[in-house]
Amino acid sequence: MKVLIVDDEAIFRTGLARAIPWEELGFALLQPAGSAEEALMRLTVERPDLMLADVHMAGINGPSLADEAKRLLPGLEVIFLTGREPHAAARGAPGQPVSDWLPKTSTPENIIRTVMAAKRRMEKRRRADSLPSKPMDDAKTRQLIGWIAEGMAEMADRSLLPGDGPWQVLVAAAGGWGTTDRERALLRYAVRCAIRELLPGESFEYGETIVLIQPASRSDHDSAMRRQAARRLEEWLGCRLDLVGGEPVIRPERMHRSYLIARDTLAYRQMMRDGMRENAGIAGGKSICSAEEERQVIRLLMANKPDELKRWTGAYVRRFMQDPETTPGTLTAALQSVAMAAYRWLERAERAGGLTEPVPRLAVCRPPDGGEQDHAEALYACLAAVMERHHRNLPENLAEMAERDTMDGT
Repeated sequence: MKVLIVDDEAIFRTGLARAIPWEELGFALLQPAGSAEEALMRLTVERPDLMLADVHMAGINGPSLADEAKRLLPGLEVIFLTGREPHAAARGAPGQPVSDWLPKTSTPENIIRTVMAAKRRMEKRRRADSLPSKPMDDAKTRQLIGWIAEGMAEMADRSLLPGDGPWQVLVAAAGGWGTTDRERALLRYAVRCAIRELLPGESFEYGETIVLIQPASRSDHDSAMRRQAARRLEEWLGCRLDLVGGEPVIRPERMHRSYLIARDTLAYRQMMRDGMRENAGIAGGKSICSAEEERQVIRLLMANKPDELKRWTGAYVRRFMQDPETTPGTLTAALQSVAMAAYRWLERAERAGGLTEPVPRLAVCRPPDGGEQDHAEALYACLAAVMERHHRNLPENLAEMAERDTMDGT
């Protein structure tokens, strides 16, 4: 889509042309016009889709320009720019050929919101006008949603995927433009438009997220480029953006699994250090406690020092939360591995002390959307229960014997 800026103040039209990442938002920026007269001479040749015009210009003013421009190009979207309180035309009064208005003091974020809303209106009109292609586009989107997001294997079609594989599903979620349905929808639209320019591939909206299908990342350079793209989007749009990747897959029927991993990882946005996790499902991130960590936690259980145990669990969880390889699955496994080590030790200690009552094995009750403190408290509750039982049931001398047996075993 082509955009034309019309303003008789050179510093403003030049600044507006440079302040907004027009190309990355899906616009082709035409050479700005210094007057309404110049704009009218160029309209039928360059045929812009969107025009941002100053209301108060020498010669032909903005409303008169808009009247004639809409007569020449009926589908043109017009946004007025004004340094004063906008009058009726700038407010989009009935019968006036204007889509929106912007104060000249607007931030780049507000300008982007306004032009993206205009672009969205234009796309909707064009889809409605191009009836033969619209059902085809809708059918493709429905097929991708059914296959990738909803796991309907019978809808899989390799020809819908970019390239020859392997592929990866990424899921993005953005916030910061407001809480109404309209504001959230407009932000998703803006993110999707920009992300298509930075990370080409198939994409669709699903619920409150944007799903992107790309050739799988093949190098650290590709991963860095994706992280950079996410940061640039945040800067341009003035929003918060989380972009996470599922596991790379070779077989198209595994695309749903890649999506599920990315979706589940997105629930852990709080634990992401840089907003993006590549290859979220690939094994490689740590998922079990080490032998040294097992010895440390057993010593703390033996010492019956709740405060030190709480500090240890906090540090243990923090290491995982700050590791960019951590996924929801590996975090669950890591927490559970410490709990299981504690229960194995408790069983050996009680057998050595002559106790035969079965030791109940409690799972770490990890809140699904919890942050670092929530996970640390869940793990501590599990370990504290082991510590309390041990010191309630075993005399001190048998506990020392159990500790020696445990240390020999580990």
